[in-house]
Amino acid sequence: MARKAPDARTAQILRRHAQEAVTAEQSLHESILNSYGVKARERTMAPDNYAYTRHFLRAVEQEPFAEGLAALLPCYWIYQEVGRELVRRGSK
Repeated sequence: MARKAPDARTAQILRRHAQEAVTAEQSLHESILNSYGVKARERTMAPDNYAYTRHFLRAVEQEPFAEGLAALLPCYWIYQEVGRELVRRGSK
């Protein structure tokens, strides 16, 4: 997405968000899966996740910036909704 961004500021934001997401997701997934005793070699992507990931990558690689951004927005929306629910339940 950053490569297709319309300006340097947008590209910088997208790169930063991508790096932060990778760091946070890897840590989260690792801790959750380890807590259930799931070994690295046993881990596979769920079919829905695989389909979304393929859709997102295709949109980012083959479509204009706006369409790639539209494919990315559900990631932001779900985290916003989860965050609101966590706050509602008293999470810091």
